Amino acid sequence: MKKIFIIILVLLISFSYGCKNFLDVNHDPNNPEESTVQLVFPAAVTETMSAFGSYGLMLGNIWAQYWTSDLNAPQYQGEDSYNVTAGDYNYDIGIWRGMYSGPQMDYEWVRKTARQDSNWTYYLMATVMQSYNYFKLACLWENIPVSEALQGINPKYDNGQDLFDTLIARMDEALSHDLTATTCKTPSNDDLIFNGDMTKWTALANTLKLHIYLREVNARPTVASAGIQAMFDAGVSFIDQDVYYSEFSDESGKDNPMYGMEFRGGNMNMRASKTMIDFLKDKNDDRYMFIYEPNSGSYDGIYQGDYRNVYTAPSQEDPQFASPRYIPLMPFYFYTKAEVLLMLAEVNVRYGLGTNAATLFDQAIEADVERLNSVYSEQIANNDLTSLDASDVQSKYTYPTTGTDEQKIEAIMVQKWICLANIDGLEAFFEHNRTGYPKESPYLLSDEDFADNYVKGEWTVSVTSVLAPPIRFPKRLIYSSTEQSRNPNTPSVKLLNVPQWWDYQYSGK
Repeated sequence: MKKIFIIILVLLISFSYGCKNFLDVNHDPNNPEESTVQLVFPAAVTETMSAFGSYGLMLGNIWAQYWTSDLNAPQYQGEDSYNVTAGDYNYDIGIWRGMYSGPQMDYEWVRKTARQDSNWTYYLMATVMQSYNYFKLACLWENIPVSEALQGINPKYDNGQDLFDTLIARMDEALSHDLTATTCKTPSNDDLIFNGDMTKWTALANTLKLHIYLREVNARPTVASAGIQAMFDAGVSFIDQDVYYSEFSDESGKDNPMYGMEFRGGNMNMRASKTMIDFLKDKNDDRYMFIYEPNSGSYDGIYQGDYRNVYTAPSQEDPQFASPRYIPLMPFYFYTKAEVLLMLAEVNVRYGLGTNAATLFDQAIEADVERLNSVYSEQIANNDLTSLDASDVQSKYTYPTTGTDEQKIEAIMVQKWICLANIDGLEAFFEHNRTGYPKESPYLLSDEDFADNYVKGEWTVSVTSVLAPPIRFPKRLIYSSTEQSRNPNTPSVKLLNVPQWWDYQYSGK
């Protein structure tokens, strides 16, 4: 039943958002003369949003311990118990095949067409977005097809380090062209992200490069430091605003895909994870009221994976748990200003480059508060929420100016975890695997001394986890059974809890 529901929902999302190549209903890549870059590019951006804004977002928000399954809610118990298998259609059709047959192919068509015409504006835009998708896919599956992708059947798989280098090289090449050449077309409304502002596209390319370098700081420290140093020596610009897709309306099929998938109709499967909500409440950080919505006035959460209610509230006949606060017009974020500021803060700690990390840390909190106040302005106007005050939120956190570099990195990563709540759980999950922050609690819910020793905010092992120690948290997705059977180049399957090459546990950090 779950697989049937997933297939139907994927098809609905594809049609609703004009996702062309999933069923080739609007664009035939074999007949490109019927399309233009101005038509194909925005459809590809919409497809990217649809895939990562639905199943990708759900998986990330569960694995980053923002959300957990409601009591006895069956829909996402597999994700909550780390029991995502090779046969799970969510991530095969919803992300893997959806990406390769949809936006990645469309971006490649735009890249080739734009290169032939020396149309370097669209060439850069398509290169950045395609690289963004490959980067996310690689952080989910580790080795993926890139160099031979989209060229036919049975492409080879690039190993993680090579494909990171490939993405950097592709963006450097795209940035090297003259974006003011007379052959360049000027994007306008077909650019759903920056409305044709190529200065911002250049900054986004630089930000994605920085992101890739930071991902490999543990495994390839020399490559990461040299790449980041070169960017700062060149004085490149990075994104200084929220980067999002917001072409939504409050109608079924036209709203934010996560809202339509999980929240429209009110029959929600997800509740607040105690890991996040208890941490924020303990800090008196009122952002928890913007991240979660109370149930009968209660802002209580469920222990991660405790959908059988063994530990959370077994003595209560009808416990009320908070749910994620989500609205139909919730933007889909590629990056937030707060996230990028925290990336730059990490750069300052590691390499002494750029603005002082403590300043960037405070600016990131301010940017997150501004984003939340803006997104929920209608609820604030209706007195459902009280506007957040940045200085008040900042006062709840003390940046460890005199601490060790590792303590500073921890403070930055925990703050990033907060700032990504609800909107990019995948990135929070990746960053946890890269740095080890937020820390993982050594205590299980079943331990008698859990209540006495648990530190709020530390990630807890899902109550229903199927993973065996010593690594009790997921690290990757497994190649689908379809991919394994069709492509003989598919790498050997690794278990869900095997660290990836850039993971802090793999690199021996």
